[in-house]
Amino acid sequence: MSANIQTVKRTEIKSLKFPKEDVLSDKNEKICRFVELHKALYLNDLKRDKTKIVFSDDTTNLKKIEATIKAVTQKAVVLKNSITIPLARIVSVA
Repeated sequence: MSANIQTVKRTEIKSLKFPKEDVLSDKNEKICRFVELHKALYLNDLKRDKTKIVFSDDTTNLKKIEATIKAVTQKAVVLKNSITIPLARIVSVA
């Protein structure tokens, strides 16, 4: 991953544009991403910890947010105040 990862605030996500293409090409990576998001959701409920999510919008730069995951659907991750990040644009979860 690039060292130039821009940290964004949750409120800034609404103004970002997200292409439809998936940032991950490997099927196993996509499955791991989905599993990691569900683990993070469970841990958020259990410990009230925030999760670091690295994602990509329509720019070439990666962006990072530290937030509480409220829900994970087949198409998006839902954060507080119903702010969403498309699942296909998430690079990693920690």
